[in-house]
Amino acid sequence: MLAQNLLLAQNLVLKMIASGVRLESVLEAIVRQIEERAEGSIASVLLLDEDGVTLRHGAAPNLPEAYCLAIDGAKIGPSVGSCGTAAYRREEVVVTDIAADPLWADYAALALAHGLRSCWSTPIVSSSGRLLGTFALYHRTPYAPSAEERHLVAMFTDLASVAIERREAESALRQSQERLESLVHSVEGIVWEASADTFQFTFVSQQAERILGYPVERWVSDPTFWADHIHPDDRDEAVRYCQEATADRRNHEFEYRMVAANGDERWFKDYVAIIEEPDGSAKLRGIIVDITKLKQAEQSRRQAEEALRESAEQLRQAQKMDAVGRLAGGIAHDFNNLLTAINGYSELAMNRLPAGDPLRSDLQEIRKAGQRAADLTQQLLAFSRKQMMQPRVIALNTVVADMERMLRRLIGEDIELSTHLASDLRPIKADPSQIAQAIVNLALNARDAMPDGGRLTIATANVEFSDESASRQAHVSPGRYVMLSISDTGTGMDEATRERIFEPFFTTKEVGKGTGLGLSMVYGIVAQSGGRIEVESAPDRGTTLRIYLPQAVEESTSAKSKAAAEEAPPQGAETILLVEDEELVRQLTQQILQMHGYNVLAAADGIEAIAICESRAEPIDLLLTDVVLPQMNGRALADRLLEMRPGMKTLFMSGYAESSIVRHGVLGPGTEFIHKPFQPHALARKVRGVLDAKNGLNAGHAK
Repeated sequence: MLAQNLLLAQNLVLKMIASGVRLESVLEAIVRQIEERAEGSIASVLLLDEDGVTLRHGAAPNLPEAYCLAIDGAKIGPSVGSCGTAAYRREEVVVTDIAADPLWADYAALALAHGLRSCWSTPIVSSSGRLLGTFALYHRTPYAPSAEERHLVAMFTDLASVAIERREAESALRQSQERLESLVHSVEGIVWEASADTFQFTFVSQQAERILGYPVERWVSDPTFWADHIHPDDRDEAVRYCQEATADRRNHEFEYRMVAANGDERWFKDYVAIIEEPDGSAKLRGIIVDITKLKQAEQSRRQAEEALRESAEQLRQAQKMDAVGRLAGGIAHDFNNLLTAINGYSELAMNRLPAGDPLRSDLQEIRKAGQRAADLTQQLLAFSRKQMMQPRVIALNTVVADMERMLRRLIGEDIELSTHLASDLRPIKADPSQIAQAIVNLALNARDAMPDGGRLTIATANVEFSDESASRQAHVSPGRYVMLSISDTGTGMDEATRERIFEPFFTTKEVGKGTGLGLSMVYGIVAQSGGRIEVESAPDRGTTLRIYLPQAVEESTSAKSKAAAEEAPPQGAETILLVEDEELVRQLTQQILQMHGYNVLAAADGIEAIAICESRAEPIDLLLTDVVLPQMNGRALADRLLEMRPGMKTLFMSGYAESSIVRHGVLGPGTEFIHKPFQPHALARKVRGVLDAKNGLNAGHAK
C-alpha cells in the first residue's frame, strides 16, 4: 500500500513536470509530499545560484518566513549548517541536535529561535553530477532520519533534480531561440528557407518587406513569388542556374535583379546552401543581400577604380597579412607555453632514467615531436608576418627538410615535389625564418606557374666562385657559397618579364591573384643575407631560381647547441622571484630552478609578485617574469619591483617572438630575454649568465 502511495505521488510530480508547471510549484508539491509522509518534519529546497557558491530559497511552505529570508543567500562551505555543508561536501549531512553540532555554530541561534532543533540535508545533483541545490528536513526535537525517510527523500530528490534540469533546459532553449530570432531578423539581408523541389519559400525574415516592400506572407503563400519578381532580363538565367546547382546538390551564390513593390530595380546577391534531410529529401537555405548601392557605385566609379585597383588590392593583402601575423603571434604564444611544459617535463623525466631504461626512447620521441611542433610554430610566424633579421649559423638542408611537409600541402597533390640535398652542405649565416619565408614564396610562385600540375624540385649544393666566374655568374664576390635552387616545369617567362620579376608590385597574375610583392621580398631577404639570385627561364620551359648564400665561417648553431647541452648545467644558490600565469609552465620552471640549487619564490601574476616583495625582507637576486601577464605586463611589473629593489636583475620570457615584443615597445633592445619553449639546461645557463653579468647590463627593459 505504501509503495503504491509513493508511486502515485511520484506520478503526480512527474505529470506536473511534463505539463510545464512552474518550477516553484513543482518543488512546493515535492516538499508537501515529503512532509505528509515524514511525520513531524518540515521540508525545504534551496537552489544553487548562478554564481555557483550561493544557495537561494526554492520552496519551504511550512518553514517560518523570517528563517527562510535569513538563510536565503547563504554561501556553501565546510561548516555552513546542514545545507551549506552538504552542498560543499556533495554528500548527505545529518545533524541530530543543532544546539550541539559544530556545523551549526554560526547559525544555531537563528534556528533555535524559530524552534528548529535538528536538520538533515542531502545535495540535489544533475544527471551529470553537477550540483543543483540541497534538500533539507527539519524537526523541532533532536531527531535522526529512519531508513524509510532516507529512501523517501532520495526518491523525491531525484524528482527535484529532474524538475530543475528541465527548467534550466527550457530556459536555455528559450534564450537560444530568442537570440536566433533576433539575429535572423537583424541581419542586413533576407534570410530564407525554401523547398528544393518547388522553390516555394517556407520562411522569410522580416527584412524582406523593408527591402522590397512585399509582405512576408506573399513570399510564403505564392509558389512562384521568387521567379515572378526577378527582373525579366535576369529571370531565365537565375532560375536555370539555381535549378542546376540544386540538382547537383551544390551550394552556390549568384547575382540578379528583382523588381520592388514600388517598381524600383534592385541588385541582389543570393547565397544558397543545400540542406540534406534524413529522409533523403533536401531544402534550400540562404541569405539574399542587397548589393544595389555597390552596383551603382561600381558603375559610377569604374574608370577611376581601374587605375587604383592594383594599389587597393596591395593594401588589402597587406592588411590581411598583418591580421594573420597578429593571430599567428597569439597562437604561437599559447602553443609555446604548452610546448615549454611538454619539452621540459619530458627532458626532466628522461634525465632521471638510467641510460638503458626502455622508457628513455619513448621520452626522446616525445621531445623530438615537441621540438618539431616548436619549429612549426616558428614557420607559422615566418609565413605570416615580417620579422626582424635574426641571423645565426644554420644548416640550410635542415630548413628545407623541416618545411617539406608544409610545402607539399601548399603546392597541392597535382604537383610532384622532389628534393636533392647535398650531403656535405656547408653552413650559412642567415635568419632561418626569413629563409623559410623565401622558400615558401618561391614555391607558391612555382605552383601558380603550373596550373595543370607539374614537378617542383628543390636542390642544394656547395659552390665556389673564382674571380672570373664570380663576375660572370650571379654577380657575386669570389669565395665559397651554398646554392639553393628551386625549379618548376611551368609556363616560364620571356626575357622582358624575367628582367622585372623582382620589382615591387610587378605581377603577371590576374587582379586579385597576387600583389607583386612575393619575389621582391625574396630578393630583399637574400640581399640582407649577403647573397644573390640568378634566374633561368623561357616560355613553356619552366623556371629555375638559384640563390647563392655565403658560407658561414663559425661553427653551426646546432653544433654549438649540442656542445652546450653536453656541458654540466650551471648551479646557483640565489633567490629568484618567478612570475608566470600559466600553471604548467610555472611549476616546470620552478622545478628546473630548484634542481639547479636556486631558492624560488613563485607568483601567478604581478599583484602576487609585488606582495611577495613587500612581505620579504631577504634579498631577491633575480626577477624571472613572463612578458604577457594579466593585470600588468612583465615590463610594468619589473619597473615597479626595481623601485623597491634596485639591485635585483631581470630576465624576461615569452612565447611571442622577441622581435615582435621589441617592435611593439614591450621590451627595449638589449633586454635579457629567453624564448619559450626552452630546454631545462638552456634556462639554467641563461639564468646563470644574467646573474653573473656585470651590474648595469640588464637595464634595457626600462625604456
